[in-house]
Order: sequence, then structure tokens, then C-alpha cells
Amino acid sequence: MEYILEKKSMTLKIQRFFFFKTLKKAQKVILPSTTIQNLYKSWKINTPSLVIPNMVDTAHFQQNRSEAKVYDLVTSGRLISLKQIDVLIRASADLNVSLLVIGEGPDEMKLKSLAERLNARVEFSGSIGQELLPTILNRCRVFVLLSKFEAGTPFSLIEAKSCGLYCVGTFGTGSEDVIRDGIDGALCKASDYDALLVTLRYALDHPELQEKISMLAQQDARERFDSKKNFVQIYSLLSEV
Repeated sequence: MEYILEKKSMTLKIQRFFFFKTLKKAQKVILPSTTIQNLYKSWKINTPSLVIPNMVDTAHFQQNRSEAKVYDLVTSGRLISLKQIDVLIRASADLNVSLLVIGEGPDEMKLKSLAERLNARVEFSGSIGQELLPTILNRCRVFVLLSKFEAGTPFSLIEAKSCGLYCVGTFGTGSEDVIRDGIDGALCKASDYDALLVTLRYALDHPELQEKISMLAQQDARERFDSKKNFVQIYSLLSEV
């Protein structure tokens, strides 16, 4: 057992060595969020960096007003503790609103048990393919992502924003690169449950606000997170090398 652990540790050290060596030799480093860029800067590597966020096909992920609203809240992602879906289930129960959970993962049975115990109006859809996902998102009012950490700009937030949903995320997770707090969505502290309840209640109780934010969210998604536009930027950088 000790031999296996030592071997894994040595492998990680070798991988880290070549990773940092590669970064130092690069002419420029492209990173998916300011959160990751701040981490990169803390490594004191002189190679210049810039942020080009994750992106989606905004022509595919767009608002469809013909879809009737079925769910008050929706979240999407792997069902693991890092995503804090249990917190969102509790919030939906306390607010007495409906919640759709999209995704699969090891915590699925635990989360279903929690929803049942709280008598929460939660539906678990499992994974949904990209073709159908915009339709499902358009049946929801508010998208919520309570992750404690995201490696980049969260795809699920970008997809929801592109569909015109009011989006709620957490500070310090990469979500602030997608949501402009108070402009086209809202951000709160991952640990502040009361603030989360207030934020969700306010969003659900003000449909006129959802309408205004929907327009701003879609516009910003097309400007900053469109795959065609961002790939042109990446190609332009590569052509300079």
C-alpha cells in the first residue's frame, strides 16, 4: 500500500513539473475564468495570460416564449456534495416552490431521500441531451447553481443565461464571470442560506424583473459566450504564434 501511494505521489510530482515547464515555454496562456487566472497569477509564472470563457451555441440555446413555465427553480450538474444541491432542495421546501434537478451522480439516492423527507416538490430528470436541454430550460423560471467551486465559467449557467433565465450563483466560484450581479442575475455567498432564500423569493415574486433580466441575459450571452465569436478570437490568437 505504501509503495502504491509513493508511486502515485511521484507521478503527480512529475506531471506537475512538466505542466509548469510547458506553461513557462508558452507565448500566451488562455484561461476560462478570472478565478482560474488569479490562481495562475499566484504561481508567479511570467507567461502572459488572458481569459476566454467557456462558450455555447447561443443560436441553439435561446428563449422560446411558446414553452409554458412548469418549474419555479432548476439546477443542472453532477449530483455530488460540491454542488450543494441538498441546500437547494431545502430552500425549495422552505419556499414551497417546485424544483427540477437535471443530472446524475453518486448522491442521487441521498438527495431523493432528502426531498421526500422534506416533502419538497422536486423532480429528478436524470441527464438531458443537448438537443432537448433548451426546451427543458425554457420551462423553468430561475436557474440556480450553488457550487462551492467551478474550474471555469460554468457551462450550465451560460446555457441557462443564453435561454433568458434569471440566474443565481455564488461568489468566488467562476459564476461571477457569467452573472453580472444585480444586472442580469444575482450572486450570493455559498454559506449564506438566508440570503439565498431572500434572493430566490425576490426573483420568483417579480415576474416583471425576470422579463427585464431575460433580455439583458440573452444579449450578454451572445456578446461574451457565443461559440462562433469566441472561436474566432482563439483562432486569431493562434495565428499570431
